[in-house]
Amino acid sequence: MPEKSKFRTIIIVMSILFCLIVFYRIFSNMRAKKALETGSKIEMPVEVSKVFRGQIEDRLLLTGTIYPRAEVAVYSKFSGKLEKVNKDIGDRVRKGEVLAVVEHKDLSLQVEQAEASLSVAKASFEQARVNYETAREDLERMKNLFNEGTISRQQFDTAKNKFENTQAQLKLAVAQADNLQTASLNLAKDKLSDSHITAPISGIITLRNYDEGATVTNSSSSINNAIFKIENIDVVNALTNVAEIDLQKIKEGLESQIIVAAFPEMIFRGKVSKITPSLDTVTRTSAVEIEIQNKDHRLKSGFFANIIISGNRVSDALLVPKNAILLKEGKNLAFVINGGTAHLRRIETGLRDDKNIQIIKGLKEGEEVVVSGINEIDDGEKVTKEKI
Repeated sequence: MPEKSKFRTIIIVMSILFCLIVFYRIFSNMRAKKALETGSKIEMPVEVSKVFRGQIEDRLLLTGTIYPRAEVAVYSKFSGKLEKVNKDIGDRVRKGEVLAVVEHKDLSLQVEQAEASLSVAKASFEQARVNYETAREDLERMKNLFNEGTISRQQFDTAKNKFENTQAQLKLAVAQADNLQTASLNLAKDKLSDSHITAPISGIITLRNYDEGATVTNSSSSINNAIFKIENIDVVNALTNVAEIDLQKIKEGLESQIIVAAFPEMIFRGKVSKITPSLDTVTRTSAVEIEIQNKDHRLKSGFFANIIISGNRVSDALLVPKNAILLKEGKNLAFVINGGTAHLRRIETGLRDDKNIQIIKGLKEGEEVVVSGINEIDDGEKVTKEKI
């Protein structure tokens, strides 16, 4: 469209709007003047709506943050140089999978030395066992000969002492072999195993602080000392805070809907899994967790979430728009239209959502209630209805 034609259209539209505004003001002034001349009161124009039936659900609209169901920082169990790094950020890992290896030449040597010492101890044990068996057989034979009177008491005692000595040597050999097995070899093997840093859980690597060749420490005092961080997001939690007044509306197991900015057209479904039993003394809220299945990993840790927790539901409730309710001195009131007059009536309410409120007592289906201008009119005032 040419610029001149577009400008002309804008001028025409603005002129029409101006004329309508002027006409409305003139009409209102004439109406007010007529009312003053006749001594009648101007009828307040109000929007009304009929009391109707429908379904309502007590829903809480909240915001929160997505967190992984499980996350763990992975540290080295001893200091040393990283010999190999097998995984990077974004990689999926399985529990027990080797993520990195710390230089372990000295550890391998310690294992070899411990194994050699154990071999010597086992050989000593075997020799002690043979000596013990021989001494035991000799003692049995000498005992029979002594009982027959063939040998002297001194010869029998000599055989007995030899048996007791070999028995003590066998016990010592067993103890030495066990000690080398448990204390030396197993300790060396454990250290060698610890040089292979493995995944404590299955998940996705979200942090890697060190490259191959870097020196790591066995300190876990800071996340900066962690070699990796792993998150399992097969299941995630949406963490939100619920006000004290709304806690009575929720319980574990309630269905929830979650919407995130990354997927605005999708609704993720979850259930309330945990309600903190105490309130934050500053915010007067309680932390609530919602568990969400996340097998496709669309939901990421740190996502901002809009949360709807569905509570009680009534399928055939008597309803009015939220704007129809006037709260005055702790009482719920509504203006009911009867014969062109607005009458203030006390009511009892039930469930409410973002649009409507359930009426428990005080209104009937089909009655008309004021939904706009309720703060500008008085009980018994004449009004002009404008249906919405």
